[in-house]
Amino acid sequence: MGTAAPLLIVVPDEAVILKVVGSLQVMHEQLAHLLRVGDLANVVVQVTPFSSVEPTQHKGDMTLLTLPGGSEHLCSESLSRGHFNNDPEGLAKRTQSYERLRAHALSAPESRRLIRGAMEELINVGPEALDPSGRPWSKSAYDTGLSKI
Repeated sequence: MGTAAPLLIVVPDEAVILKVVGSLQVMHEQLAHLLRVGDLANVVVQVTPFSSVEPTQHKGDMTLLTLPGGSEHLCSESLSRGHFNNDPEGLAKRTQSYERLRAHALSAPESRRLIRGAMEELINVGPEALDPSGRPWSKSAYDTGLSKI
């Protein structure tokens, strides 16, 4: 008998869904992948909307791990290194922060609708709508609009 896949709950901020990274096509494909992964039985995707008033105490990514033996660990990253912590007090604080974040996040079905809506927007504002010549466009990290490559 095989081991069951671990449960993965992902709680991205709405900005992650709406901010174009790479080309419009790449972003569309990334969102489609997120929807496919969210269809897996062991994966839950819940987006934290801009309208959430819950101030998060933890800025950035964190991963809370519960291993098969029951031990719990916190993994996070800074610019220079990764951090691994199993201090009960620190874990309790981050777990509480995470639970508050999830309580203010959209449900999985609501998150899927938001992601699909973002994908539709990418299609409706695609490069062909901006430049019928067919020249490639991409979004620059330094630009508020689209710029030609």
